[in-house]
Amino acid sequence: MKGRSPNLIIYHDGKRKERVDLKLFSSSNDELHKLMVDKGFVKKPDDEIARMKEKNFAKQRSDQLKRQKEKHERRRRRQQKMNQDEKKRKRNSTGLDSQNVLESENRSLKKASLSR
Repeated sequence: MKGRSPNLIIYHDGKRKERVDLKLFSSSNDELHKLMVDKGFVKKPDDEIARMKEKNFAKQRSDQLKRQKEKHERRRRRQQKMNQDEKKRKRNSTGLDSQNVLESENRSLKKASLSR
């Protein structure tokens, strides 16, 4: 958190076991690695770390592609909706709306039947 010194809080079986002020250590990784070993943490083998990084990268790439596909689909739907709205506006402005056509035909039929 901003304004506070960094702390490592170690839990065991869900209970807070220890708090270590990391400000006391230099920024060198060697000191922090030694601290972790002293506290009982075991470093994973390099090949396992590499596999985890690879797996994480693949998941991130998959998620990125999924987000891009969803974004593209949203754009496609929005464009489709805009096209439909434009068609409706054109139909309404030219008088080709189906309701208008039906009403116009009904009026013509009524006039024809009244004039007989």
